[in-house]
Amino acid sequence: MKFHVKFEVFESLIKDNDVTKVSERAGKTIGQMQSSGKLIDGGMFTDGRSGYLLLEINQSKELMELLAPFVNSINIESHPVYSMDELKASFETHPVGT
Repeated sequence: MKFHVKFEVFESLIKDNDVTKVSERAGKTIGQMQSSGKLIDGGMFTDGRSGYLLLEINQSKELMELLAPFVNSINIESHPVYSMDELKASFETHPVGT
């Protein structure tokens, strides 16, 4: 199951020491996600302190486990992803408008 996760760093997170701690934790956690094979893609948006992760997980509880290190420093929005191949197959099996 794939999930698209949009994140945005809290606006109140501005002190150099706090930003450094969060950055170090994020780097370590993202490295662990990559090593586990659960991180398919990710990056930062160029217009602010936000970005995205595309995660492959087996159970929904894994999502919280992966994102737990971030809950006190970023806003998190997540959405399950239905691939175009899955969508096409669904339309073939269950035609819309007929």
